[in-house]
Amino acid sequence: MDIYSENKMYTPKVGDIVTGTVVKVNKEEVLVDINYACEGVIYKDYLTLGKLNSAEDILKEGDKIEVKVTQFKKGDESDSLLLSRIDILRNELRAEVRNQLEEGKDFDFKVKKSVKGGLVLDHQGIEAFLPESLIFLQGENENKDDLVGKTIKARIIEISKDRNREKIVVNRKQLVYEELKAAEKKEVENLNVDDIVKVRIERLTDFGAFAKISNHIDGLIHISEVSHYHVKNIEEYLTVGDEVDAKIIKIKGKKISLSLKALQPTPWDNFLTKYK
Repeated sequence: MDIYSENKMYTPKVGDIVTGTVVKVNKEEVLVDINYACEGVIYKDYLTLGKLNSAEDILKEGDKIEVKVTQFKKGDESDSLLLSRIDILRNELRAEVRNQLEEGKDFDFKVKKSVKGGLVLDHQGIEAFLPESLIFLQGENENKDDLVGKTIKARIIEISKDRNREKIVVNRKQLVYEELKAAEKKEVENLNVDDIVKVRIERLTDFGAFAKISNHIDGLIHISEVSHYHVKNIEEYLTVGDEVDAKIIKIKGKKISLSLKALQPTPWDNFLTKYK
């Protein structure tokens, strides 16, 4: 609130925000008339949020500026009146950042602390809450406390008023899911039928073996594609952890069918090799 008046003498109180007139500027400080018996002083380091070489670079006599009273002492011979622009500039920056925040948009947040039910985040001075159910995808197997102090990306899903206080709720899990799907799509697009790929056997079943092709893509080696000969027990041919070459024989969406026997000589080839 601007309580500066040209016609009435103002008595300073610490915390007041007033508008004054610059009456003198040098490199290290600025004298400001806020309509009191003495001028207030703003030291160079309290004029801007960043580093400033000289107060003369940004102010001149006659400029009107908004200031905050940070110290006021009455003395026998003279009074002491210190002013600052720091809190005013921080509030302006905070308001500017807040205006950029909208539901549905993604932002970087610093994880401030872990609390019951989730995490408290910070985006350039604006606080947000990340509910526990919206932190991790199933299978990430992480601890929310491990995120404290780290910067994460999250999507704003709700901005509301709670007892005259603004509440911002965000979602990290949805972004991780979308990034995962985008990575899967890209990896599938790089695969083609007839490609020969190095795969790692992840799991064995009665009907075949699941093999990891890339970071996010798995393929299935059906038991009928293990060998040209009849396979009753796949464990006689493959073990979890094996790394083998396989040929891609079918791609349907992200379902990839693989074959080992496509890279093996057929019984007819073996016969022709043995019998000329």
